[in-house]
Amino acid sequence: ADHLGTDHTELRLTPADVPGVLATMIDNLDEPNADVSLIPMYAVSKLARGQVTVALSGDGGDELFAGYNHYRLAQRAWALARRLPWPLGAVAQAAIRALGPLLRVLPLGPPGAPYSADRLAKVADLLPAGDPIALYRRLVSLWAEPASISARAAAQDPLPAIADPPRALGLPRRFQYVDMLTYLPESILAKVDRASMATSLEARVPLLDHRIVEMIWRTDPRELVGDGTAKWALRQVLYRRVPRHLIERPKMGFGVPIGDWLRGPLRGWAEPDLAGPGATAGGLVRADAIDRRWQEHLAGRRNWQQSLWNVIVLAHWQRRWLKE
Repeated sequence: ADHLGTDHTELRLTPADVPGVLATMIDNLDEPNADVSLIPMYAVSKLARGQVTVALSGDGGDELFAGYNHYRLAQRAWALARRLPWPLGAVAQAAIRALGPLLRVLPLGPPGAPYSADRLAKVADLLPAGDPIALYRRLVSLWAEPASISARAAAQDPLPAIADPPRALGLPRRFQYVDMLTYLPESILAKVDRASMATSLEARVPLLDHRIVEMIWRTDPRELVGDGTAKWALRQVLYRRVPRHLIERPKMGFGVPIGDWLRGPLRGWAEPDLAGPGATAGGLVRADAIDRRWQEHLAGRRNWQQSLWNVIVLAHWQRRWLKE
């Protein structure tokens, strides 16, 4: 802000803000959206609406310019999976899971890196994948087997048939293709639209101008990744305006520490939907599976914040919109 001469405004969210903001967002959701960044997105939209009626959003940059960390993780995991015969992949998976308790106390990442064991467990789930899209489904799914928690007869595949990308695209562009057809419109853009319009703010996404999208998808992906840095091509444009030392930092999502809040100040608010026989989201999910993850999360054995938040949102949405 100092470098560009812009006005910087800081808004601090607290756990006490979450129940009210979620209730407001549930009123504005025609279908459940469990992206936890709905909370700060609504708050920042409300703040901006106090001064402007139209705002610009940078959504689409990660999908177009391969910015997500899971693109590189999926590519490395697939390269490893191809080198390992299926039996060895299954053995490696079993070994990582068996060592889980030990892995949780070892320094497996840089100082302060949270939940390294959870990341290794995720890698273990990827090893026996039969094809790159099956691997990608495992990587982006909070529940490896959706049917395992459904209280209904069947659970639909979270990625529809339309998400099967042309094999000629190569990796990780096939993953970008899937995200462009599913995650971006159904989660990211839906979240931004609902959160901003709930405050009467119009959010526009210039990176998704059709001319930019067409240009990027016509460009050789090797020209977009440069030295392998995430969003390399986009950074080259940014460097014209902002010094490198101000922006070269680890990628951060637009979320809140919901995992810690659920263990602490929000536990009493969340527990009725996550513990015991009442953890069914109105009969939509299996209480035993939800309660098991809740107990593991409370004990600090695993960080299940995202999948637990899914259940909380589903439960609140069900009570609001599926009343008898």
